[in-house]
Amino acid sequence: MKHTLEIVDAIGLHPSDVRAIAAISWQAWPVAGSSLDERIEAMLRDQHDSREIRTQFALVRVDGEPVASAKTFAREIRTEAGALTVLALAGVACLESHRGCGFGRAVVNASLDRVRGGTFEVSLFQTTTPVRPFYENLDCAAVRNPTVNTLNTAAPDARAWWDPEVMIFPGDSPTWPSGPIDLRGPAW
Repeated sequence: MKHTLEIVDAIGLHPSDVRAIAAISWQAWPVAGSSLDERIEAMLRDQHDSREIRTQFALVRVDGEPVASAKTFAREIRTEAGALTVLALAGVACLESHRGCGFGRAVVNASLDRVRGGTFEVSLFQTTTPVRPFYENLDCAAVRNPTVNTLNTAAPDARAWWDPEVMIFPGDSPTWPSGPIDLRGPAW
């Protein structure tokens, strides 16, 4: 089993890679009332908008086929100190048949290199409580800032995240504020 790790700009993804990433995501998070084909179509549509927000995918391929992926993109949020552009980390998933091989760790570490390299000061993302230790082992930390999306006109003061854990990388970020956060758009 030969595997490789690569970073690919979303705009440059081959349609077969888009389909594979959608399938990885679908296996991890199927949505009732929707289909894998709908997810593929949405990803293909989003691919054309990705240049503006610098979307990249970290992919582990086994024998040339994607088996694990993580998506990152720039996102401007608002804090009490003003605007802050964070590296949004999303869609971290690995095919069940390849879990336990370190591929999830590999795609997250490769994604967070955008922070380590200085392109972003901090990464922000959400996860579940059982997965939180995975990220803590990668030097991420949970944060407890109240977080809203004021662009959600139906509920601008509602909690913006759907998962219970909100995390940052690096966990000891000196730039992370202590007050409320406005995502200024949907959570990821």
